[in-house]
Amino acid sequence: MRPHALRIVVALVVLALAATVLVVARNARQDARIAEGRRLLLEGDFGGAAAQFEPLAGSSRVGRQARAGLAVSRAAGDESGAAPSPGAFDAREALAEAGVPLRPLLDGAMRARRYGAALALGRLAASGGDASGFLYQAATQLERGNDGDVRDLIAAHPDVFRAKGLGEDIAQVLALTEGAPATIVRDAGGQLLGAVDAKGGFHPASGVRAEWVPPLAVQSLRPETSAGARLTIDLAQTRMAAESLAGRRGSVVIIDPVTGAVRVAISDPTTFAAGGTPSFEQQREPASIQKLVTAAATLRAGVDPDAEISRITCTGSKRYGSDTLWCSYPGGPLHGLGHALAISCNIAFADLGTKIGRAAVLDELRRFGFDGDAPGAGHIRQREGDERQLADLSIGLEATEITPAHAARMAAVFARDGGMPGVFLVAADDGALGRSPRAIDPPRARRVLDPAWVPVLRSAMAGVTGPGGTADGIAPPSFPVAMKTGTAATPGAGYHVNYIGVGPLPDPTLAFCLRVTNEGSSASVNRSAREAMGALLGRLGEGRIAR
Repeated sequence: MRPHALRIVVALVVLALAATVLVVARNARQDARIAEGRRLLLEGDFGGAAAQFEPLAGSSRVGRQARAGLAVSRAAGDESGAAPSPGAFDAREALAEAGVPLRPLLDGAMRARRYGAALALGRLAASGGDASGFLYQAATQLERGNDGDVRDLIAAHPDVFRAKGLGEDIAQVLALTEGAPATIVRDAGGQLLGAVDAKGGFHPASGVRAEWVPPLAVQSLRPETSAGARLTIDLAQTRMAAESLAGRRGSVVIIDPVTGAVRVAISDPTTFAAGGTPSFEQQREPASIQKLVTAAATLRAGVDPDAEISRITCTGSKRYGSDTLWCSYPGGPLHGLGHALAISCNIAFADLGTKIGRAAVLDELRRFGFDGDAPGAGHIRQREGDERQLADLSIGLEATEITPAHAARMAAVFARDGGMPGVFLVAADDGALGRSPRAIDPPRARRVLDPAWVPVLRSAMAGVTGPGGTADGIAPPSFPVAMKTGTAATPGAGYHVNYIGVGPLPDPTLAFCLRVTNEGSSASVNRSAREAMGALLGRLGEGRIAR
């Protein structure tokens, strides 16, 4: 080959190689832009994603992917809800070419309450052959209050809406509202509880009893201000509590001892029918659960309650001033705080109260929330009196009253670090379908006890469920608790008990009060309470094992 011809061949080869390098580099840039657009789309930067796809829409190589990605980006960012055009090919092909699953985008739009975008994406999905697109269109219209459009979609695609999940949720909400404005109420985990109408009336969902949802929790909910709300209530634990009461008169309150979130607040149907929220309003004598307050006051006064009680012999009665105080039986020589709490010796704690004085007992009661402004706060009814009255004050008789909600808060002090939580019943604002909760900040807890005292008092409480304790054998191994029991009578209303505690030990996640009322004797009310409490703790233990 002549030298001149050889140079031409070499030049052509170099040009071809250079062109190939340029094509490879261009293709790599296009692929990188497509990948970046998909990443931005999944992260919710729809404008950024569109900016990556749009310059490539006319490409012969990646144009189909770019146009598909652009269609999805515009739909995801479209608050008007208009049906997007995927370009020169059908939506089914657009979805396949986009390379981005629509379901996370749809769920994200619902969570963010971007209902226009959810509607546009739902239309794109439906036109692309994904039947769930009709569900999301209906969900969006339901959140917007357009029930008629929802019913039209259901009539046009009945099979789609029979499926479990979103279709079932839509049907349940429609059944509750019946075309009228309502606030849809769910439990803490999103389980449907019922609806609140424009007048504040609560209508329970199928399988939910009206007494399971505290009226106090829904009294401020109205459809004009909230499409939905999540309560702090745990529906599963509420069922356990209702089954454990098993027809007895009474109430059960269970709270989170750290946040104060009310997981259960129920009363029996008869008590509930009297009106209000009995678990937050029914005031009764605390009785012996108040001995925990007296023990705490003794520690605060710098007196060792264990040492003081170890000097006492319970003879079954003792005179204080002008009158005699009785114990349920002669306890004999006492072996410290745990023994006195276990057998609930009245004399032991009356002696502690008279030793540290009235002012110390009253101050401690206020620290534990009596006469406070928290929902359901108990009261000090009688602050003054003789020595016998001080003895009664120290053991929770005559002078004070408490609600089940306050009693559960009192128990919570012994769960962790000595803090008493405020209580709250509404956990989050939400949409009608429960897919966009906005958490509500809980009230602040306040310090009641020195954290160093909590293990001392909780250890003493543990004896209540041990041999010879007033709740001997009540707690199953699956749900160990620290407890205190209290029994009293109310003229005209019979005997009642308060059983309070925290569990499961050693790191309690629940604080509780079980109150049984309207029994004819101390023996019968305690028998009923033991059965109910044992059943509840057993169910809680089974639930714990199942998790």
